[in-house]
Amino acid sequence: MIEQLTLSDDGSSVTYCALRGRKRLIVLGDREEPFPEGRLQELPVVRPDKKGVGVLLTSQNRFFLHQAFLNSNEKSKKYDEAANLTYSKDGRYAYAARKGQDWVIVVNGKEGPQFDRVVSPVFSPDGKRLVYRARKDGKRFLVVADIDGKTIKQHPAYEQVFQPAFTSDGTSVAYGVKDGNKLVWKVERL
Repeated sequence: MIEQLTLSDDGSSVTYCALRGRKRLIVLGDREEPFPEGRLQELPVVRPDKKGVGVLLTSQNRFFLHQAFLNSNEKSKKYDEAANLTYSKDGRYAYAARKGQDWVIVVNGKEGPQFDRVVSPVFSPDGKRLVYRARKDGKRFLVVADIDGKTIKQHPAYEQVFQPAFTSDGTSVAYGVKDGNKLVWKVERL
């Protein structure tokens, strides 16, 4: 069986999960390794350098990150929930994770500040910053963080904040907001 087929961002590599007999595998190109215990929660993510694949797994109601093909001894912390795994061009990773009622952004194993909810981290083109959407006390806003997950800037709150994107030179971030009956496009210099 083959499932969870995913292409790298540039379309040059493919990864998938497989079952050969009773042996679970994760495959990247022509390489394969045993798949750890747990259920896949999202599609696998190929690192931009094509050296590995990240997967968010759940086992015994706990979520954790597994990075295949990296021969790393790094033990991923376990969370109550995890989502939105992404990589920077230089191989740093980030994802949203929940501990109890609070959500954090996890960047290379380091936790950022706690919010009611965080979603959709995006690395800047140079990999030096990370932006994500957050909610605290019913207010929604964009957070700019450094590569350790520490907040550099928290943007103003709005009724709704849409997925951010960096400009190609990485000096600004653009996102939409809902402010009452108005939809507004924001471009903020970093």
